[in-house]
Amino acid sequence: MASRGTSFGKRERDRAKKEKQTLKAEKKAERAEATDEDAEPVIRRSMEDVLAEVEALHIQLDEGLIDYVCEIAGSLKIGKYMPGTQIPIVDEARLFEEQPDCAIIFSWHIADELARKLKAKGFRGKLITPLPEPRVL
Repeated sequence: MASRGTSFGKRERDRAKKEKQTLKAEKKAERAEATDEDAEPVIRRSMEDVLAEVEALHIQLDEGLIDYVCEIAGSLKIGKYMPGTQIPIVDEARLFEEQPDCAIIFSWHIADELARKLKAKGFRGKLITPLPEPRVL
């Protein structure tokens, strides 16, 4: 009887193994037969298309829009230009002398701190930061 039981157990394991292989093969066949209707849509765009979209959304920040960029006194950047533009980098004293109606703080992550310092030094105009959401400080 023991040998018969062992033989029966082996047959069950073999049958279970074959069932598992059959199910695996059926699933593989189903995936291969899937129609385009069943598949998730894939959107393929060229790099040129993506760049065109980005360019269309991008605001060109140049000397026509921005008169100058300020740096603290003693900065080695003073007297140079913003990369790719003709926007001069000047001493922040110019901001206090000219007192424009508004100034943009591009360092949005420290905008509140910079706004307090600029107001304390005498800037009377509005301060704006464009990121993460545009707001007047």
